[in-house]
Amino acid sequence: MLTGHAPWASCSTRDLLPGDRLPSWQRALSRTFVDVEVTVEQDRPWDGELTADRLGVLQIATQEFGPGTVLRGARSVAADPRTHLLVRRQLEGTARLLQDGRTAELRPGDLAFLDARRPFRIVLPERQRARILMVPRALLRLEERQLRALTATVVDERAEGAAGLLLPLLDGLVDEVARAGSARREQLARTVVDILATVALEQAGRPPEPADLWERITASVRTRLGEPGLGPRTIADRHGISLRYLHQLFQRHDTTVGAWIRTRRLEAAHEELVHPAAAHRPVSEVAARWGFTSPSHFSRAFRDLYGMSPAQWRRAMTSTLPVDGRIEPNDPDNDGAHMTDETMGDDVYQPDGSEVQDDAGVLDASDTLDYRAGTEALDEGYSPPERPWAVEHTGVTAAEAQRGETLDERLAEVVPDIGVPEGDDLGDASDTDGELLDDEVGDVRAGRLLAPDEGTHEVTESDLFASDRGLDGAGASAEEAAMHVIPESEGF
Repeated sequence: MLTGHAPWASCSTRDLLPGDRLPSWQRALSRTFVDVEVTVEQDRPWDGELTADRLGVLQIATQEFGPGTVLRGARSVAADPRTHLLVRRQLEGTARLLQDGRTAELRPGDLAFLDARRPFRIVLPERQRARILMVPRALLRLEERQLRALTATVVDERAEGAAGLLLPLLDGLVDEVARAGSARREQLARTVVDILATVALEQAGRPPEPADLWERITASVRTRLGEPGLGPRTIADRHGISLRYLHQLFQRHDTTVGAWIRTRRLEAAHEELVHPAAAHRPVSEVAARWGFTSPSHFSRAFRDLYGMSPAQWRRAMTSTLPVDGRIEPNDPDNDGAHMTDETMGDDVYQPDGSEVQDDAGVLDASDTLDYRAGTEALDEGYSPPERPWAVEHTGVTAAEAQRGETLDERLAEVVPDIGVPEGDDLGDASDTDGELLDDEVGDVRAGRLLAPDEGTHEVTESDLFASDRGLDGAGASAEEAAMHVIPESEGF
């Protein structure tokens, strides 16, 4: 039920009886916004929550609802004098808005306008959350034709222009309005309305996207797949659009420019490899004909898409091709029945001598850091293959995987710890600095060494020798301490 009073109201259907939930929710939406009709599917659970705050001419509401449909029909428009604009900012989930013959598919972050003076429909396929701003039409300062061009069009914050700059600012201002004191709320509310007016003016004047733009771009790219330098920049320049808009266009089709080009190239090479006219061409030549500058990159990408190497695909299919070389996908004779173990091999990467095994040569453009594939970090660069070579590891072939590894095979792959080698009694003492211990040097440390002339008298001895005067309070130098005493019986 709807509780509170202006400027604050809230509604939740969770604690209501099942028979009261839908009527109560419809009344809450109609009182908060404009008169609408709400329908839900009886066999699907749903609930609704609504909070609203009115700040002078601006109303800010947060709505959670779905699945269900909200309809403002011609009868509701005639009975309800309110002619506000509803600005919907999608926060979670998706929503489909229909008005003036257009449909706007909203995803999180998208924004769209609805005009309460004309019928509209909102379809919510799942539970979602949205922020809805309600402002008088006159405050946006738009002509009627501009308003009709504005409704049910997606304003994307990732687009170029005012929307990309102002929508994040709009979110921050709306959050600040909820926290600000009464003195500042009116001022912030007017700023929010000004931002909405700027975004609406730009959106109403934006030319609609040509319906065939996607078809024209993809058709042009298909004719240029053999060009190694084909990339987003050349495509955007050729069609007179910005690079950012090109990436957005491909994102709407759930792909990226680089991924789409790579897949089309692989499809073309996949077909050529098994055509009789190309039987004499090496795999590397086929790859180069379709824009791959690195044979090793082509082999990896081919395997990732089709589950086998190009050479394996050629060997497996050339024996089953009809005379004209065409492969019918629904032909039972070509569904893999002829691909025996001898032709297919194990289901892991096996070097067959016909492919380049090293990552040598110039990388494909989509595998270099110079290639900007879009806004997603994972669209850039490449990862080297992680699968081990079958000849270097036990347990990666199909037969070995089925048989399993024995304990001895696993232990054989364990890298042993490097132990301390057996010593030779030279420098092996663990409780000293590691001095040598042998019969020639001796094991008694010398102290202070003193020559016969004591360093001050005339030298009378031609031989260089000294006598040990003891440690003398640890007064021996490092060089002296390194000396050892040999008993006189073992002297020279």
